[in-house]
Amino acid sequence: MMDAKDKSWAKVNILVVDDLQDNIDVIARRLRNRDAQVYEASDGHEALDVLSVSPVDIILLDVMMPGLSGVDLVRRIRSKRCASALPIIMVSARNDQAIMLECLQAGANDYVTKPVDFQMLCARSETHLGIRETYRAVLRDRAKQVNMAEETRLRLAEAEAQLANLALKR
Repeated sequence: MMDAKDKSWAKVNILVVDDLQDNIDVIARRLRNRDAQVYEASDGHEALDVLSVSPVDIILLDVMMPGLSGVDLVRRIRSKRCASALPIIMVSARNDQAIMLECLQAGANDYVTKPVDFQMLCARSETHLGIRETYRAVLRDRAKQVNMAEETRLRLAEAEAQLANLALKR
């Protein structure tokens, strides 16, 4: 598990979205103490703006916000990015199963309740970031395999052309 001195947090870009600045401040301060890069948004529309220009690795998202709710924001994000590519952890004062289920069905990866147990939030973040890295590694491996297959196909086409030329010369 990453601790406060672990440099791997320094490479993590986290978007914290909450309509209450005090909630953002508490989480952001603790994440910055771990050297994470923290982006902040006070509503769903601002979060979409941040996502359009910033390299976000994981989102910590409040459920209940005016305008574009956390659940609606998850749905918007999931229409473009899958759960493996961009983990979203819902953070809410609500602890009823109905809202938890709604968030997970909308595409959230996880759900934690306020007041936030910071160690638990970090552990869950690390788990989802690990899954994200595995997903990215699989995509890299697949891209390599596709490139190798294309190179093989091209070599085969060249060999077939050479054979055809030899056959014509006979």
